[in-house]
Amino acid sequence: MEADLFLAIDLIGTFVFAISGSLAAINRQLDIFGVFVAAFVTACGGGVIRDLCIGSTPPAGLINIEYIGVIFLL
Repeated sequence: MEADLFLAIDLIGTFVFAISGSLAAINRQLDIFGVFVAAFVTACGGGVIRDLCIGSTPPAGLINIEYIGVIFLL
């Protein structure tokens, strides 16, 4: 139950950061690929770096389909 709540909060945060990254890319007039790359890097980049620093490999942002699915909801 508690793990589900943390996952939901994490996915909501990922979605919000993806929106932020995609809006920044749109403001810089990037194409659709650039928008998705900026959204992914903004949404998952910090978590990937955190996981690598603490030795948790492979990073959750790269192996869990939920994170990538949330980004493609844009």
